Amino acid sequence: MPLTTLNFIPATFSAQTIAGFAVDYIGSEHLKQLQDTYSGQYLFRRDYSRNKIIAISLVQSAPQLPGKTENEQLSIVRDYHLFSGLLEEGIRRFLRARNPSIPQFGRIYVRVERESEDVFPVAVRRALKSDNDARLAVDKLRFLRIFRRYFIEGAYVGITEEEVSPQYGLLFDIGTAWQIKATLQELVMAGVDVTGCYATPSTSPVNATEIGHKSVGRVSKLEGDVVYLSDYRDKETISAKTHQIEASLDNFTLCIRSLLSEDAASDILREIRRGVHDVTSAVAQQERIRSLAEALRKEPIQCAVGLTAQLSNGLFDASLHPTAKVYLMSAPSYSLGYAKSPVTTSIASAIAKDGPFDQDSFGRVIPNILVITPKSCQGAVEQFIRKWKDGIPNSPYAKGFVAQYRLRGCEFRVEAVEDGAHAADEYINACNRAISYSQENLKRFDLAFVVVEERHRLLGRNDPYLVTKAALMGREIPVQVIEIETIRSNQKSLPFIMNNLALACYAKLGGTPWALASAHGQGITHEVIVGLGSVIISDGRYQEKERYVGITTLFNYDGVYLLSNVSEDVGYAQYPEALQRTLLNSIQYVSIKKGWQRGDKVRLIFHTFKPLKHTEMEDIKLTVTNALSDFSVDFAFLTISQHHRWRMYSPGFPGVPSRVGSTLKGKNVPLRGTTVIVGRRKSLLAMTGPSEVKTSEQGCPQPVQMTLHGSSTFADIEYLTRQVFEFTYMSWKTYNNSAMPVTIQYSELIAELLGRLRQVRNWNANVLQSGNLKSSLWFL
Repeated sequence: MPLTTLNFIPATFSAQTIAGFAVDYIGSEHLKQLQDTYSGQYLFRRDYSRNKIIAISLVQSAPQLPGKTENEQLSIVRDYHLFSGLLEEGIRRFLRARNPSIPQFGRIYVRVERESEDVFPVAVRRALKSDNDARLAVDKLRFLRIFRRYFIEGAYVGITEEEVSPQYGLLFDIGTAWQIKATLQELVMAGVDVTGCYATPSTSPVNATEIGHKSVGRVSKLEGDVVYLSDYRDKETISAKTHQIEASLDNFTLCIRSLLSEDAASDILREIRRGVHDVTSAVAQQERIRSLAEALRKEPIQCAVGLTAQLSNGLFDASLHPTAKVYLMSAPSYSLGYAKSPVTTSIASAIAKDGPFDQDSFGRVIPNILVITPKSCQGAVEQFIRKWKDGIPNSPYAKGFVAQYRLRGCEFRVEAVEDGAHAADEYINACNRAISYSQENLKRFDLAFVVVEERHRLLGRNDPYLVTKAALMGREIPVQVIEIETIRSNQKSLPFIMNNLALACYAKLGGTPWALASAHGQGITHEVIVGLGSVIISDGRYQEKERYVGITTLFNYDGVYLLSNVSEDVGYAQYPEALQRTLLNSIQYVSIKKGWQRGDKVRLIFHTFKPLKHTEMEDIKLTVTNALSDFSVDFAFLTISQHHRWRMYSPGFPGVPSRVGSTLKGKNVPLRGTTVIVGRRKSLLAMTGPSEVKTSEQGCPQPVQMTLHGSSTFADIEYLTRQVFEFTYMSWKTYNNSAMPVTIQYSELIAELLGRLRQVRNWNANVLQSGNLKSSLWFL
């Protein structure tokens, strides 16, 4: 196993225990009041198991707490969160003594704003060959800045015996902080059209815990100093003299392209990517963290009264340390039939050679397919469809859809639409003609191809794809969109485009292209993996978010998609109950379909992209257990996140050749499948390895973090981590591997489409509850 390090500097405490106090927990406001009143004097942490608040004196002069207190003896072996919090508070006070701008509480955020650290002018000078051109560009864009920034937090790594403490330390998250230090008035005078940009106050935050300002709204128009907002937080108008635009990459690009020539802007943006890479690459992050650790370890960190910590001089080596476990997972093998040997090579090649998993039981062997296309490109579309059906000789897609998926043929009905200003109406008319034809000839369409143009995306609710999808799904017909620009792709790309298109279409028709082939087979427990997602119905950031929709996707233990279910849209207070109803209906449907018998063991594994509340999980457990009282049910609640502070490195790894040029990409980046178990309920998994990194200028990829909640009754974190990894190979949208498991990816696809479809007039989300669409992958 290659060396694997983390962005974690170990620390050693001066004592194994520390004295503290316990007070009764009255409520969240009580805890907040204590934290505000005794900030910098005590550290407070809630003890959920005893419904107490634990307090630790940070300084000798800390006053006595009011009310009844009980003496407590806290241990580094048991009280993980408390000691990692003490280490974080210690480093905060250490840094604030040298830099008072660091927030007094909340996240420890450090921004290095020395002029020599500004990435932007360096990028401009590298992009423009003429010193004079570079000087003029820097002066014209002097309001743009990119600095290095750090987040620091206390953490621990621990899969230890009960009598042994975990390894405590500090996490260092290194990135860039972007700034646009010009008012709206100054930008407009310079020639930047700020319409559509979100605005923020240009003054410094008043609250010491804030990092920058939240936006106040989206710019609609300007009249002198008055700025009118179309989507706003509090006020409809603001002053152009006291507000600026958000410092996002899109707004940086807007400013640069507005004020410089196209060639110069493109060159500068390329060099900005390079400059950011020089800060965020795996090599750069390791070097910077080591230098920070060297500076911070010169003296012990005062964490609390009677407790100090000494930092190590190097990054945490997870490969060798006893409190962590590191291993490399290989890609799973696939199954194309229960009696067939597992496939260990390319699944795309295997399907082309041997056919899909369910070829002997697939019912729609001659699918009836509707094609809606603009008349102006009908010839090109028909040629494309023909190649998609029959294949491209001497290419990776030589067999075509019919032969590759072991069908007997395809029937097509083409409806051509006129080009014009009212594209949505033309597509709706085409749908109506097709539906009339279907009814008259008693011939139901199994799938529809809708050919659109890329520019149609800008039409919002009048996007022909959306209105067509809404109309045809009302008839339980899944829709596959194709852009004419894709149809006209170069000949080298077409086989791969068609292969992915065929895969998605077979899945939308109800097919099962492949399943996972477990080396050990199914266990003695019925296992269902549930993806839980949600979508908030809103027309903008600050429109009142009153309606919530719950999304559940269910999968078999072998990764095969079972069904999806979407709750009715409800208010926030009713959302948990609506989600539970949807979930329960889905599980009961699967229990009947799978033929579970009284007394069977059942395991439900929940994948969520954000943590559920403790009460939500307990309610789900109670509801499901009561409803499935005939079965013995185990639960696992796993949060799968890309938003956290952990990073993984593989020191000494040289990288792999980039597709463009002779450069290497992914230097010091761990291989895909590298796994670090950092706790009994937490693991890190590299989904984007050196080969998956897109370019040599991409920063260090973020691993996926899996956190198993304490409410879980099934707690095998290695088993669950392996399952998450294997489920990244189960997307039937494309043959390419995913960075997230299908449980999360499919929920996100549903949420994204629901958000777009709700813009369409007369869209009725209730059609998703129909039998055909419930088990269809209509969202691919």
